[in-house]
Amino acid sequence: MPSLTEVRDAAVTQLQAFSGEITLDAVAEKGLPPGVSVLIAAVAADNEAAGGSLDFDVTATFGALVVSNNVAGAERAEAEALAVAEKTALVLHGNDFGLSVGPAVVRSLEAVTDEELAGQGVCVWSVLWRQSFAFSQGDNA
Repeated sequence: MPSLTEVRDAAVTQLQAFSGEITLDAVAEKGLPPGVSVLIAAVAADNEAAGGSLDFDVTATFGALVVSNNVAGAERAEAEALAVAEKTALVLHGNDFGLSVGPAVVRSLEAVTDEELAGQGVCVWSVLWRQSFAFSQGDNA
């Protein structure tokens, strides 16, 4: 079965995105090029197996930050980020990236507000999705 990293990397490849830490500080430090960039990371994983079971049935949460850096200003950056966030959500929803995982289920699209970034003409939208992985003790022993 694929790992969290393999699923993240498959999403990165399909979306032509970046991977790594996706905090606002990390976004500011990456020095992203003008235009729109998408950063993807694994956010969390929960074992959904029945109590007392040694199965490792994971439901993972992944996140994409859509970052628009537009010198024309925050309004233009917001329009670009929202358009790419919507396209990102549509590509992700139902996608299994050709791996042995459940289909991605987009849970939210949300504007990320940060006055410092907005003052620099940067707008950020987040896309969160969940995806299931079926691991078992025997496969990973």
